[in-house]
Amino acid sequence: MRGYLAEPVEIEAALLGADDVADAVVVTDRSTEPPRLVAYVVPAPGREPSPAAVRRSLLAAGLPHSAIPAAVVVVPALPRTVVGEVDRAALPSAPPPLAGDEPRDDWEEAVAGVWARALGLQTVGVHDDFRALGGDALLAEEVATRIRTELQVPLPSSVVARAGTVAELARQVSKANIDIDTLRHHDVLPLRTDGTGTPLFCFAGAGGHAVVMAGIATHFAGERPVYAIQAHGLSHRAVPDWSVAAIARRHARTIRLLRPHGPYLLLGHSFGGVIALEVAHLLTAIGEEVALLTIVDSFPPTKMKLTLSGSFVESHGETPPPPPPRSASAPVAEVGPDAAPDAGGPGSKLRVMFDRAAQLARLPLTGVVQWPDTRHTDNFFNQSRFLMMAYKPRPYLGRTLLWDARDTETGLRPVEGPWAEILTGDAVARTVVGDHNSVLREPLFGRLVEDMRAMLASGPDPDRAPSPGSPAGH
Repeated sequence: MRGYLAEPVEIEAALLGADDVADAVVVTDRSTEPPRLVAYVVPAPGREPSPAAVRRSLLAAGLPHSAIPAAVVVVPALPRTVVGEVDRAALPSAPPPLAGDEPRDDWEEAVAGVWARALGLQTVGVHDDFRALGGDALLAEEVATRIRTELQVPLPSSVVARAGTVAELARQVSKANIDIDTLRHHDVLPLRTDGTGTPLFCFAGAGGHAVVMAGIATHFAGERPVYAIQAHGLSHRAVPDWSVAAIARRHARTIRLLRPHGPYLLLGHSFGGVIALEVAHLLTAIGEEVALLTIVDSFPPTKMKLTLSGSFVESHGETPPPPPPRSASAPVAEVGPDAAPDAGGPGSKLRVMFDRAAQLARLPLTGVVQWPDTRHTDNFFNQSRFLMMAYKPRPYLGRTLLWDARDTETGLRPVEGPWAEILTGDAVARTVVGDHNSVLREPLFGRLVEDMRAMLASGPDPDRAPSPGSPAGH
């Protein structure tokens, strides 16, 4: 499941060890995308286990999050064949995932992750009820504490209890973040400030808020500070930078204010990977050491061009840039080069052309006008495409970990393809099963951190104290 081995027999054994369960079977539901585990349980006499309680009992039994069923169906008895085996074909259908229950923006994604970790669940839908999932006053306090430590937003537990759903709590957290934003740097979110190790600086993708990196920070608790950086003008009205080099210079200055000398640890997702690469160039050019550059599901910086239809393509092919950030409305890529504009006839094609024209017309207002909907983040995504048209990557000689999400899994290997012409130093790559958004969730975040730690352990100690008198790395 999502690249992890899940053994139904082990899950069934853990279920049968629970006091509330008399009988159980676990199956794989392949009617959904991606497939999911479904547990069918028969209550013990006099017991009424809730699905949330069943999932928490599996975690208490020591099962990993990847082995926790996405759905639990309580049945009076398991259908069996004449020889006594469970008749899987006769099992009732599991309730489908709720439409629109996936996180729709960065804040819902982050809050859903906090809820899942606090409740001990694999996933939480944005419309799931906190109390129905087993939430109580103690868990509300834990959620509030996690939001304060992981997202750096102070929020009382009473707000968590009143919110009821991820969607409402995310709205409250986002509002609280805006209220305190003037107290800190607009472009930097300190996800963790504890630990004495070298800080990790993370760069969000185009149109992505810094909070999307909250999950990775939990893996470095007590070890090293983690800072997430987003585009200038994304969370406050400001004129953004209009070149990759200008963005990198701004972020490099910010990083050196927080840590004047290296070694540095840099990580970037999607377009943030390109920014991290350019920041690494700037730091090494002044004699500083970048102990590790990690590029997550990014795209090789190639020359882009704008077609007459308003689509962005590579100048030597038809490969589009990476998918845009998740939004409640149709993402930009759906009207890009991979769309089918004539699927709905001439009227549909005209609507696509009009939408492209509207996006291009809004582009000069990026950051200056704060649209209240997804047009704001879509603007920053489109801006990144324009910036890639003028960006010329340079070979980078530093240590690099390249992580990609695809349909198949590979072990660590030398960098191949277009990236091999750019990452010319000590660089390795890994491909994991996932997509552009799931790579920023568990369990993939945990696997990414494992690879990062392995890379760091095989090189010079990145946590040695920087020299205040001269640049590190000399």
